[in-house]
This record gives sequence, C-alpha cells and structure tokens, in this order.
Amino acid sequence: MKKILIVDDEFDNCETITDAVDSMGLESTFVQDGVKGLVTFLKCQSSSQKIDLIISDIDMPGGYGIDMVKKIRKRFNKVKILMISGKDHEDELNELGNKIDGFMAKPFLPKELIEKIKEILEV
Repeated sequence: MKKILIVDDEFDNCETITDAVDSMGLESTFVQDGVKGLVTFLKCQSSSQKIDLIISDIDMPGGYGIDMVKKIRKRFNKVKILMISGKDHEDELNELGNKIDGFMAKPFLPKELIEKIKEILEV
C-alpha cells in the first residue's frame, strides 16, 4: 500500500487531504510543520513504512516546506513531492525546479487532488 506524508500547518487542510487519500485506499499520516515533516519522513525511511509521496504546504511556522524538500532531496531522489500553497511562490518553485513532482494552488477540490495524486504516483 502506498504511504503519503501530509505536511500542513492548517488542521482543516490536513483533514481534507487525509480524507481524499483515504478514499483512494492509500495510507496517510500528517504533521503540522516542516521540521516534524522531515523527522517523520526520515523515521519512516529507516523502517518498513517508506513514504511514497509527500504533500507539503510551502508556508508553515516551525519549518518552511521548501527547506524540508531541499534537505530530503539531498539524500532521497525517489520519493515523490507535491507542494501546495494558497500564496504566490513562483520564485521558490522556480528555485526547486525538478526537485518537486507537482504543485497545486489552494483552495482545491478533493477531486482535483485525487487526480493529481494519481498522476504523480501513476496509479
């Protein structure tokens, strides 16, 4: 079963994303900042619960999503990453270039998210 890590400081967004992921029959876990996202990802990678996709907000207190992505990409190239944001982050997204597999602007419909996840994971 594919495992998704959701990183977003807004609980309502985490719930919406979790519901969409669960409806696809995928496993998910969520944390609410980039530092916890990085720690959770690393713990999962060193166990049998490897993460297949990270869905992360860009702006979060306690850890910026882009910093988390850069740290993950230094060691892990295979995990897929979908960035989400309610603000314009064109410069940051350009800086990440091919380090991410997709971007979605908030707000989005669960149906749109499901389609994006299917596209990224090729399921």
